[in-house]
Amino acid sequence: DDTNLDVQVVQGDNNEYYLNKDFYKKDNKLGCPFFDYKNDITELDDNTIIYGNNFYNNLGFSVLEQYKTVEGYKRAPIIELSTLYKSYCFKVFAVFIATDSPIGDGGFSYTVTDFSSDNKFGEFINEVKIRSLINTDISVQTDDKILTLVTTSREFDNARLVVMGRMVRENESSNVNVDSVTLNTSPKYPQAWYDKKGEANPFA
Repeated sequence: DDTNLDVQVVQGDNNEYYLNKDFYKKDNKLGCPFFDYKNDITELDDNTIIYGNNFYNNLGFSVLEQYKTVEGYKRAPIIELSTLYKSYCFKVFAVFIATDSPIGDGGFSYTVTDFSSDNKFGEFINEVKIRSLINTDISVQTDDKILTLVTTSREFDNARLVVMGRMVRENESSNVNVDSVTLNTSPKYPQAWYDKKGEANPFA
């Protein structure tokens, strides 16, 4: 709610085709939001990933920019996703800046779709929360499923803005206590962020 992000999501055989194609596979610089080609949409994976272009003009995934602030988060803490098979709600619990490749981000990857163990999933969520620009009281358990929205960002070359939500559990209210949300005053950024600002990386 309270955004203009109400669009179709497609899926291709790779993660490039729909960057410049619309829903009807016609050339379009706006592209069309798409699931990671590795994701199974019939039965959602541990981490379902959707990519979209950011034109910084309130089109496409540019609305994700609002999640960089507490007030922006409060406007839309819930993401609704409907596939051909089922409808879901996700509570946004983290927003962070990343790179387009784990190579430039200390090996961290937000594009893992399934985790080999509960420990691996728990480590992943802990890393995400350290990086998040905001703090929420939304818990994430090892049997939860998450949704990851990814778009470009301007912090440094090849920066990415990542918004992550946790699926609303069975018999759980979809309400979010937005009053508990605070700004993280010292989130962990990729090394490129510190390099551009000429600052030492406190997490190195």
